[in-house]
Amino acid sequence: MSDSLVVCDVDPELKEKLKKFRFRKETNNAAIMMKVDKDRQLVVLEEEFQDISPEELRCELPERQPRFVVYSYKYVHDDGRVSYPLCFIFSSPVGCKPEQQMMYAGSKNRLVQAAELTKVFQAHFLPLVLSIAVKRPLFGGTVPYPSAMSRCCPLLMMSLK
Repeated sequence: MSDSLVVCDVDPELKEKLKKFRFRKETNNAAIMMKVDKDRQLVVLEEEFQDISPEELRCELPERQPRFVVYSYKYVHDDGRVSYPLCFIFSSPVGCKPEQQMMYAGSKNRLVQAAELTKVFQAHFLPLVLSIAVKRPLFGGTVPYPSAMSRCCPLLMMSLK
């Protein structure tokens, strides 16, 4: 059902910005943070960041409000290769208003399609999401809580320390 539920559409200007962001040539870490404009029923650009570390980006995310982020970062593989993956992060911290959570959850799939991204992370426990997304870029899915994460993947939790 969540695949067909659409609460908010994506602002056309944001769609264009996401397309340019996907094909950017710069090699620095960068992010686009988006929010839902409740009055216009649109996902809109909130802020753009250049040269931002995962820790700095984590500090920019609100503690009690959901946000969408597209993050591009430098990743050095074990064999020395360098890549610049793009990941879509849906931050929905514990304690958000239920109506906010519904609006964001109902808008996520449409935004992911508009951004044409495949690495999608959803976090309810904010401090873990960026660490997991950046340290293990191929990991996907929902990141619920640290205790559940340590049961599912203890090696991943150890690498985050």
